[in-house]
Amino acid sequence: MKPIIIGLMTCLLVLSACENRDDVFKNNNTAPVILLADNEQMMDANDTLQVSMRYGQSLTLYYEYNDNYTIKDSLLFGVMIHEGKQQSISAKRIAHTNKIYIENLQPATTLTDSITKATICIALEDYYQVQGSAWIQLRVQANQPPVPSFSIHKKSQREYRISAQATSDPENDEVVAYEYVIGSQSADELVYNKPGYETENFNVYVPNANAGRAAKGGTYIVATPIQDINHVFQSEGMYSISVRAKDQIGLWSKWYTQIVEVD
Repeated sequence: MKPIIIGLMTCLLVLSACENRDDVFKNNNTAPVILLADNEQMMDANDTLQVSMRYGQSLTLYYEYNDNYTIKDSLLFGVMIHEGKQQSISAKRIAHTNKIYIENLQPATTLTDSITKATICIALEDYYQVQGSAWIQLRVQANQPPVPSFSIHKKSQREYRISAQATSDPENDEVVAYEYVIGSQSADELVYNKPGYETENFNVYVPNANAGRAAKGGTYIVATPIQDINHVFQSEGMYSISVRAKDQIGLWSKWYTQIVEVD
């Protein structure tokens, strides 16, 4: 009988030890530690990473984590906007990688304020539902519009060549489109230089919809990549010529106007 009792006691002790082992691990468990970096080689030991980007731009960050009980593929994101009007920051993990993709969408319309500062919280929960967090402090550098510039060359009596090749962009973005308004006899008619005045029927969901409707008088040439155009005036007089340009992110410049005397 004694051997049986001893065996039962041994089994109970083993079972008790098995039950307590998980409790021991849980009691000694620490929150996952998330490491962030803006490049793949060097990890930042701090729990906050400061990065900057422009609106209309995306960036990829890298992360690692230290924890024995972490459930993989369980990154959670929260975005808090501190300054700016546009709610367009998104953050997500690229599946099956240690990469985080952050996107800052373009403004719904040109000349509209975008987010200037945001905080992104990244959380990782382990097997025991203990959560570790890291933070991304995001500063958004507003995209600057192109600087339109053009020259006017007389080709014949009333034919002129308008060249916008001197147009530049502060961030060296590619200038992808130009618009021209030619021949208005009153610069006061060029009322489209107001911020946000892109259409007669303003629609925040359609960027630059029917932008030509904002141009009163003269000949309106819809968005084109052509930098040099020719125009024949039908009579003598003083005429205004206006040009604006769009960069690769989608931001239109204001209009730049010159006056030409046609004789």
